[in-house]
Amino acid sequence: RFSRRLPRLHMRAGQSDLFTGLQVARRLRQTPSPRTLCPECKEEIPATEEMCRRVGIPPGRVKSFYRRRVHIPPETGRDPYVPCKHCMETGYFGMAGLYDVIVVNDLIRQIMTTKPSEEAIQRAAMKTGGGTFLSDGVRMLAEGMTSFEELSRVLKQ
Repeated sequence: RFSRRLPRLHMRAGQSDLFTGLQVARRLRQTPSPRTLCPECKEEIPATEEMCRRVGIPPGRVKSFYRRRVHIPPETGRDPYVPCKHCMETGYFGMAGLYDVIVVNDLIRQIMTTKPSEEAIQRAAMKTGGGTFLSDGVRMLAEGMTSFEELSRVLKQ
């Protein structure tokens, strides 16, 4: 949840100019890092209503998702299996970060001077275009950068 990842950030009136993006970055927790799917061997799978519902995407908005390639034993009679040299047969190649984004603008500065609750900061951040780890992960999922399994692993859902 957003509120668990955002420590309480308090400021005294008149100190808002000193509260820079660097100070915010130092106070935020380390972000989870899902592995990105190998672009050479990832497999496209149809997006079912259940999959879309699990991550909060309206059904029909996304036609497909991706997963790492599933090894099919040669005795099934399908094409011979050729290992991927790009990812060394792991299915993943690289990592990406998930981010909770808070744009420190006039509204956030004003709220911060009043010693707000975490929920008040969350509401204000969402109004000004901020995102959560989950929304960033869903974006990566829809773009084919990562898989359901990997997103669930890093977000522990």
